[in-house]
Amino acid sequence: MNSKTKIIVLHRRELLIGAIAAVIAILLLIFMISSLAGGSKDAAASSVNGAKSVSAGVSACYTPGVYRAGVSLNGNAVDIEVTVDKNSIQNIALVNLSEPVTTLYPSLESTFSELCASVIESGSTKNITYPAENKYTATMLLNAIQTALDKCTIQ
Repeated sequence: MNSKTKIIVLHRRELLIGAIAAVIAILLLIFMISSLAGGSKDAAASSVNGAKSVSAGVSACYTPGVYRAGVSLNGNAVDIEVTVDKNSIQNIALVNLSEPVTTLYPSLESTFSELCASVIESGSTKNITYPAENKYTATMLLNAIQTALDKCTIQ
C-alpha cells in the first residue's frame, strides 16, 4: 500500500471562528429569503387593494408658523418642515436632506413631492393615497408630517 497518511491539526479557535461564520451566513441567508418572500406578499396584497391610505385626522385651525418633525433614515437625520397659516397648510419641505440619504432612498423625493401636493390640497394627512410600492416611505413621511401638524394644531 502506497498511501500516505496526512494529519491535519485544527486549533479550537479556528473551529470556533469557522462555526460562528457558518451560523452567521446561514442566518443572513434565512433573513434575506424571508424578507424577500415577505415583501412579495405585501406587494401582492397591495396590488389587489390598489392604493393605500393613512388616516390621521387634523383640525383646520392652526397656530401660524413653521414647524418641524425629524425622521432618522439609516442614522441620517432629515427634517420635515411644515409652514402653516391660521386656516391652511402653506408649504411642506424636506430639510437637511443629504446626498447619502437620496442615494440610499431614491424614491424619497418623488414620493415626498406627491404626498406634499396631496396634503396641501386636502389640508390634512387624512385619506391620502399613494402607490403600493412606496408604502413604507409614504407612511413614514405622512407620520412625520402629521407630527409637525400636531405641534401647530389649536386644540
